[in-house]
Amino acid sequence: MEEIKTLRERLEKEHLTCIVSREDTLYRSQARGIRPLVTWLREDPHFCRGGRAADRVIGKAAALLFVYGGIRAVYAGVLSELALAVFQKAGVEVEYGRLVPFIVNRDRTGRCPMETLVAGVDDPAEAFAILGQAVK
Repeated sequence: MEEIKTLRERLEKEHLTCIVSREDTLYRSQARGIRPLVTWLREDPHFCRGGRAADRVIGKAAALLFVYGGIRAVYAGVLSELALAVFQKAGVEVEYGRLVPFIVNRDRTGRCPMETLVAGVDDPAEAFAILGQAVK
């Protein structure tokens, strides 16, 4: 299993948005947002159990999905305060480049819609159900 530092380097070098390492398997994506996580969780709800991940941007939605999948440690280039709280509550090791109050939407006119969808949700399974409906 690759360490966080190595995953972080691969994230940059391979121009990825997300990379997850579990045992001898690497999951890589260049897709934006939570789509890769939702896709991988649909295929295997425990795809990241005990694994490590590096992601360019992690808001509360992505944090809840990582926790739902059983992640052990993450690195985020940008991490929202709500995501940090989710990881801390779940006992996930966290490293980040920049901590922000919230993740902004792609237009930079407000909050990320996925983070808004799960603003009042604390249960990772409930978040997966909600976010799975939003990502078709």
